[in-house]
Amino acid sequence: MIWRHSRPAAGAAPNPPADHGTGMPPLLPLPPFLAACRQRARPADRVKQIDTICISTANRVATFAPAARSYLTNARAFGRRPELVVADDSPDPAVREEYRRLLIQLAQEFSVPVFYAGAEEKLAYLEHLARESSVPPGLIEFALLDPLKIGYHPGANRNALLLQTAGRPFFCADDDTICRPVANSATPWSMRLGDAGDPTTIRPYESFGQLEQELKFTATDLLGEHERVLGSDIGSLLTEKPDVAVEIRHSGVLRAIQENVPRIVLSWNGIAGDCGYRIPGFLFSLPEPAMQRFTQNEASYRRMLTSRQIHRTCDRLTITPGGYSQSTALAFDNRRPLPPWMPVFRGEDIIFGHVLKLFQPNAAFAYQPTSLLHVPEIVRTHSGDFLTEIAEHRSQAGLILALLQLSAKPASPPGPTDLGALARRAREILDGDLFELLATSTMHTEAEQIIRTSLAQLLAHPEAPAFWRNDLASIIRALRTVTHTQTYVYPAELSASRPAAERAAVLKRVIGLYFDLLAGWPTLWSAAVKLREREITLARTP
Repeated sequence: MIWRHSRPAAGAAPNPPADHGTGMPPLLPLPPFLAACRQRARPADRVKQIDTICISTANRVATFAPAARSYLTNARAFGRRPELVVADDSPDPAVREEYRRLLIQLAQEFSVPVFYAGAEEKLAYLEHLARESSVPPGLIEFALLDPLKIGYHPGANRNALLLQTAGRPFFCADDDTICRPVANSATPWSMRLGDAGDPTTIRPYESFGQLEQELKFTATDLLGEHERVLGSDIGSLLTEKPDVAVEIRHSGVLRAIQENVPRIVLSWNGIAGDCGYRIPGFLFSLPEPAMQRFTQNEASYRRMLTSRQIHRTCDRLTITPGGYSQSTALAFDNRRPLPPWMPVFRGEDIIFGHVLKLFQPNAAFAYQPTSLLHVPEIVRTHSGDFLTEIAEHRSQAGLILALLQLSAKPASPPGPTDLGALARRAREILDGDLFELLATSTMHTEAEQIIRTSLAQLLAHPEAPAFWRNDLASIIRALRTVTHTQTYVYPAELSASRPAAERAAVLKRVIGLYFDLLAGWPTLWSAAVKLREREITLARTP
């Protein structure tokens, strides 16, 4: 159902009509359960100020430099002087030294504090953290470095930033983003409260040039935008926002809001530019009108499939119980422990978004109606063999989430999960005889889910062009072969770094360490807070 609440300006007619782009029946008055949320509002919990900009990087000084300057320039334009914290996974000492030199220049240019965490800084901090927390050094090393030599470990960098900022809010961006805000909402003070796991919409483009021509750039106080919502509860926002559309389709969400008023711990910016995905499968589940744009003619369709250029956004501030959390540009309320990132493999942001509920059951996500540019130094394109890639693409994220679901027991009454018990149950499954069956079953289930979604798309668009329908049918046929595969297909990163005979054991070890890290993270986070009080931090002045 969809409700509407409007608090008109002085002299305006009450409840003016509005089209929230839903195509749904007339909106209803705000229901009593949301009015009760307003009575329980705690506006004092809102983040007062975000004083830290973090950038995660590795081997990309050329893109990092304009990225860092763009965020510091935006902050300066609005009278801000935030500190800049950089977590760097570059393996070459010479590259790390280049980052340090650049940070010294930025500190002088913008008159802001800068801090750097490379391999040397992480190793030194590891010793302090192990002594302060009594957590095994090997587990801390897994969290911050790549001791198993998987070769792909962006989550370890993000864990370093979580520890560096423990007890404080911060904004974090990838090193190939540019703070050139894009406005997506004609009504900046309106808000949507929904229950969708992914409330964003996607508009594909043939090229970055085409995308850039259609964008509406704006002078936006980026950190201020996140400060307006981060740490707020739903009741406070309902009180302050003049125009609210509430879209709730499941009664369970109503009960959850009544029992535990959601509080925003993560605030996301939209993406304009490179999609950040290795395969273009998401383009085959576009809703209208993006679907019409995507299939307007075959030549344009083929260019959109390979270009990777999209605009992913929301049309207004949107609050949901959580889910989608692509980590290109996010603000975090780290005043209470957030979960650690999966240190290795891809899909760490997918896992983070789901695991967050174990740490903070009332956590909510804010999706901002402002996008930032995502422009890698080398323009990336999708392969022409996308049908095979979609069918064969695998990550460990789905397997970890399946294991999480089997291991977690909801707390009664609702509250933080017993993470130690969760890790023990996960270990029992990993060490048992059924793990490979779980892995293969998860792979088959994911394939079947994509098949069902694809069939639904075909049935929903009987008049769609033949080139689109033929491609989607080919994907379905390719996925059918996956559902008949008897063995688990290992993630590409693991397949590249380990011989076939070792992959199962290494994957089990990585997943087991991650669940151990979940259990030990609150202790590590608290130790990081205590170390900061003694002026011992992970990142240091270069």
